[in-house]
Amino acid sequence: MEIKQAQNQASWDNWLKVNSQNTPFSQSFEWGEILLSEGEEIERLTVVEGENVAEFMKL
Repeated sequence: MEIKQAQNQASWDNWLKVNSQNTPFSQSFEWGEILLSEGEEIERLTVVEGENVAEFMKL
């Protein structure tokens, strides 16, 4: 398993659309940008294990 910082907005939001029944705005890249603009600290992480990729935002 490998954990990396996620940087790509299109990849992040596409993963949410494909892997969620309801795409939660609170997990979108855009919401993270709003939090950053308000001075919040966030982490966007990509977890890769073999062929499987799981992305999530940690606030």
